[in-house]
Amino acid sequence: MGGDRAGPFALGVLVEVAPPQPAASSAASSTRPVRLSAVNWIAEETELVSIERKRLPYRRLVMDQYGRRFLRVSTMGFLPLVVFLFGAIVWWRRRQDL
Repeated sequence: MGGDRAGPFALGVLVEVAPPQPAASSAASSTRPVRLSAVNWIAEETELVSIERKRLPYRRLVMDQYGRRFLRVSTMGFLPLVVFLFGAIVWWRRRQDL
């Protein structure tokens, strides 16, 4: 029981599984008009080449007073301060190199 076993013996196993085939994805269906227009252009049927404009839904950002204040302070105060500090650091380092 305590002796060495005679080799060779398996150290690992490889299993290959094919990935599932996606159904008609939204990305493939959204490029269909572009592909059809490209084929029509190649066939020199330019009167058939047209891509309709994608209509985006109107979305409204709803924020409470705290959110509006935070957005205002961060864009009008914090971001310019960060840019100024980085500029001062670059200026100081370049000044030291001279």
